[in-house]
Amino acid sequence: MDKQIRSMAGMEDPIHTRSIESATVELLRDWGADARLSQLGDHCADRNGHLLFWQHDQAQLLDVLGEQILAVCA
Repeated sequence: MDKQIRSMAGMEDPIHTRSIESATVELLRDWGADARLSQLGDHCADRNGHLLFWQHDQAQLLDVLGEQILAVCA
């Protein structure tokens, strides 16, 4: 697998539920990608992440984002 994809979704967004995002990740895997889902709520970050820099937990969200980027670049 040469394409690494990390999908990140918030917990309070009805359009990006775990089941919808999981289906997207599975489709990407079927196409040969190393795709993984990371829901922000699994990392103690609440809300939906759309307004990253205005959320009270922005530092946590940036940490999660940084971890995902490093995982792909490693």
